[in-house]
Amino acid sequence: MANYLAIHKKKKITPPGSHNRVCGQRFQGIHRHTDCLACKIVVFTAWLMLLFSSNVRAGSQINGKRVVCESGGFKLVGDLYAHKNKKINSEIVFLHGSTIKGFGRNLLLYRYICKELYKKGYNVFAYDARGYGESEGPDRVETLKDVDFVGDVSNVITCILQKEELDPIDDITLVGHSFGGGVAISAGIKDPRVKRIISISPPRRIRERFFSNAPQSHGPQDEFEWIPPDGFKNELEWIRRIKSEDMGLSHLIPRDLMKEMLETYDIENVVENTRFDKPVLLIDGSRESRADRKFLKRIYEKIRGPKAYVTIEGAEHFFGTFRGLRVESVSEMKKLVDTIDQFIKQN
Repeated sequence: MANYLAIHKKKKITPPGSHNRVCGQRFQGIHRHTDCLACKIVVFTAWLMLLFSSNVRAGSQINGKRVVCESGGFKLVGDLYAHKNKKINSEIVFLHGSTIKGFGRNLLLYRYICKELYKKGYNVFAYDARGYGESEGPDRVETLKDVDFVGDVSNVITCILQKEELDPIDDITLVGHSFGGGVAISAGIKDPRVKRIISISPPRRIRERFFSNAPQSHGPQDEFEWIPPDGFKNELEWIRRIKSEDMGLSHLIPRDLMKEMLETYDIENVVENTRFDKPVLLIDGSRESRADRKFLKRIYEKIRGPKAYVTIEGAEHFFGTFRGLRVESVSEMKKLVDTIDQFIKQN
């Protein structure tokens, strides 16, 4: 549920996942990303941005080992960056945000984070969530089990701990961005093997944005606030279509299941009903919407247990990159990695 779907108050930005707006077609169900020429061009152009972005070279020579895990009947594919015969700081499992189906863990921002953390002495496993990237997923969502992103995390941890490339370790850190940041908190608090949780710009104001009938008011001066694109009667319908498209589903996720799915990684639900027994770090950017930052600060204050909250100065939702695809400021990317590194070492 990444905020790349932002619409600046002065300039509308067509979201990468909103293909019906790109190709101008209307659909009875959901069209897949290869169904129209315009969509092919969008995806191909974005891949070129990933392949040929020359702003960041750090870690470009580092390649992870392709690993396949299974969860809920689906094969989940990821990259394992593992040190051999070396004492490591922690085993990091990285959870990506919502992306067009083909990207998942392969957004430039995510590759940069994982490779830089590997260089700092961590083993890192980044995998594509079910329905994203190379991972398998349901053709359509019929039950909540079809979108059990939280349950997948526990199965992935079990999978990677069994890999012969890794020395036995009892120190797992979950790091997630956007949609993955919400999943990280929900999954990490349940799994005793997880020692700490780092949530980067998680989904915020889910109840307010998707399930409240009250009008939203964020103030006319908040230039970083966003609204759903034209043609959507409310934000629930918008996120329902975007999530269905991003996962490559043949049909829209049913409304009632969409609500249940969002609640599984709603950090507000977790904080209200859980006492944290492990350190939690919340991160946002100073150029994210005022309403989102205010909400996250309130969530931080409600957390019962060890916690920290850091705002990266100058950063938007994708921390120095254009929607995760192209580097715009290495400084914000580096600050993000350093913040993660410092928190793990101190906790």
